[in-house]
Amino acid sequence: MDTHTTFHLLSPVSLALAAVLAVVACALLVIARAVFGSPLAPAQRPVLWVLRGLTLAVLVAILANPVQVDRSPGRIERSGVTYLLDTSASMTLGESTSRFAQALQIIRDVDRLVPAEKQPELSVYRFGQRLSAIDSPPLDYLGAIAPTDADTQLLSALRQLTGRIVGVQPHSVVLFSDGRWREPIGVQEMARRYAELRIPIHVVPLGQSDRGGDVAVVNMVAPTRVRKHSQVGATVWVRSYGYDGLRTELRLEAIGRPDEPARPLGRLPITLSGGIQAFNLSFQSDVTTTRVRAAVPLQPDEVSPHNNAVAADIAVDRTKIRVLYIEGSSQGLSQRYRSDGTREIVGPHSTLHKALSEDPDIECVPVLAQPGRGNFYGIMGGSGSARAFPETRAQLFAHDAIILSDVGRDHFADEQLALIDQWIRERGGGLCMVGGPRSFADGGWSDSAVAGMLPLAFSAGAQSWTSGNQLAMRPDPEAARHPIWNIVSDARRNEAILMSLPMFTTFHQGLTAKQTAQVLATSRFNGGTDDASVPMLGVGPYGKGRTLAAAVSLNPQWSSEFASRWGENDNRYYAKLWRNAVYWLTENSYLGRRRLVVASDKMSYQPGDTIKLTAHAFDETSHPTTNCRVTVIVQPQSLDADLSSDCAPVRWPNAVERSSGETSPYVAWGEELDMLVQKRDQSYMLELPLAEQLTGGAAAEALRLELSVYEEMTLIDSTSTDVQILDDPFEHRNPLPDPAQLSRVAERSGGRVFADAASLAEMLRELPFQTGPEETRQVPLWGRWWLLGLVLGLLSTEWVWRRRLGLA
Repeated sequence: MDTHTTFHLLSPVSLALAAVLAVVACALLVIARAVFGSPLAPAQRPVLWVLRGLTLAVLVAILANPVQVDRSPGRIERSGVTYLLDTSASMTLGESTSRFAQALQIIRDVDRLVPAEKQPELSVYRFGQRLSAIDSPPLDYLGAIAPTDADTQLLSALRQLTGRIVGVQPHSVVLFSDGRWREPIGVQEMARRYAELRIPIHVVPLGQSDRGGDVAVVNMVAPTRVRKHSQVGATVWVRSYGYDGLRTELRLEAIGRPDEPARPLGRLPITLSGGIQAFNLSFQSDVTTTRVRAAVPLQPDEVSPHNNAVAADIAVDRTKIRVLYIEGSSQGLSQRYRSDGTREIVGPHSTLHKALSEDPDIECVPVLAQPGRGNFYGIMGGSGSARAFPETRAQLFAHDAIILSDVGRDHFADEQLALIDQWIRERGGGLCMVGGPRSFADGGWSDSAVAGMLPLAFSAGAQSWTSGNQLAMRPDPEAARHPIWNIVSDARRNEAILMSLPMFTTFHQGLTAKQTAQVLATSRFNGGTDDASVPMLGVGPYGKGRTLAAAVSLNPQWSSEFASRWGENDNRYYAKLWRNAVYWLTENSYLGRRRLVVASDKMSYQPGDTIKLTAHAFDETSHPTTNCRVTVIVQPQSLDADLSSDCAPVRWPNAVERSSGETSPYVAWGEELDMLVQKRDQSYMLELPLAEQLTGGAAAEALRLELSVYEEMTLIDSTSTDVQILDDPFEHRNPLPDPAQLSRVAERSGGRVFADAASLAEMLRELPFQTGPEETRQVPLWGRWWLLGLVLGLLSTEWVWRRRLGLA
């Protein structure tokens, strides 16, 4: 805006007054000279006359009252424009770019195409679940906005907006949206109201409406830490729209560097049915941490290609697996010295002990069962121990699995078998019994607790151990992919290796599979052609643990080809098979070593549900106890999560005291809650009610519940459990845009539909604007500080000079 400055006298009267005062001053000077005579000589110095003259001139100028006048053009009254930007979650969809990014690019292009002198008075608002203004400068701030709202409440936004723009005339609204909102009839009525107010609503449709639908992998829940070579279960949630009845597949892949191809882990054929579906898959864990991706193939006409996969890191727990291997063979022992000079006891245990010990994550503890109850001989390196079987509950629970090979029932007391039962059933241990002259019914196990644990049943008193016949044991076709049979990674080569299993000449007959068992291998005796096959290797669950039974022996004395030569000129396949068996048996055995075990009632929840946590604490002897304090902390599952709130979507339980000082009805992130003691069940319990809506209106949120157990003030153990909260918000039910609904809003409000930035910019350039009256600003000269300072300076200088001349 240009400003013009001029100086003039305020009025002719002021000039006349100044002239009169000057004449009066001269007359008084003449009269004073006549009465008092001429001034003294010093007073007639030229310098004093100059100072007095300048002072008089300045005073005369002030009395004339000149004025500085600044004239500026009138203010330009620009048209008001409000951008109404949809920030609901459906705006994240899109092919090469999201709908929201498309809206931001149009806004930036319009700002570039409209010159500064034609720019309207612009305000920007975002809407979704609620209306909120975007701080200025709006165009610089847009990049920090994310479309995360789980609902599109346009009607409410338009109602609130009228109170902010009515009276700012002329005015118009530009709506950037994909056309998906609630209460479409109410929005159209509000558009008519805007037409009555002469405020048109122009619309910019976003997204492609000619798509077939959308498939999205919402989330995947899998254990964050697993044993290597173990079977890992994963639950994957898939949301679909527009593809009801479509057959596709859900894939699990291990992904590494960007330049490496993904390694397939599993496939599951699925049929889409609309909405959210949950699918369960399993895969075998690797030896190192693996990033696993769950993905559904992209359909050619999908709305968005960016939501068809999710990934999670699966870490490998390298805690050593402790295997108690009890061998009852009567084969003798011998000694030999290793190359390093250490002594080694060689016996019937050596082959399996060596096979398991080749894995650095397995610790095999061999124990020889000598004749007589409780007579065990432990072998650790080169020395033996006469009392090697665990004597206490805590000692037994420190192991992960027990292998019983050719050992009879009479070696164990009832109390020991009861401990084994509890260890497997309640604490997740693993039990394996293999063939031998003193195994199964031949060893007196028929009516024991162990018989109830094993997956294969056998009759009491029957002599099932037989020798002399040739027996071919082959994997059951339905169990060929069980992790125990995974000898090598190549599927075809693995199948060939399994078909090369050696013949067995000693084995148990008469074993039958229980209903809960999975038969891994079968055989037909005497090479018969009868279709009926008998189970030779079976696995199954027992409580929280796992059990395995094999009708053949693992000892070279009875299965020499299998134990010594099933491999490539060695027994490497035998060794890998039994390491696989140990990993499978001990998948849940970590519970046996824990002082704190926790479980939730479900894996996934919906907003408004209640998470029910149950925890068990154990003392140093592995007995359940309630003399501890167990606490829970709610954390986001990922440390990189963007926390838009200081609180988790969990309400504070009414039954729990709160000592943190927090006043919010919700649990703060990291806030500690005490679990409630349940004396009857020797357990701890806590119910956590979830909020009715997730943080920020998200469709899914993963929480990690960190639990700690204290004896007085000492932390003795901690663990965690992950829970998944899934919602089906309005925004995700129909991913297709609705341009027709946008057109109806524009039509009823008197607005227009703009397909691109160029047409919108052209409309903004044509908006009217008015120039107001010229603005004038007057400043009197006497109001200038420098002028008054000049007068004082002249008077002060004249006075100082007179003093120097000796004048009064």
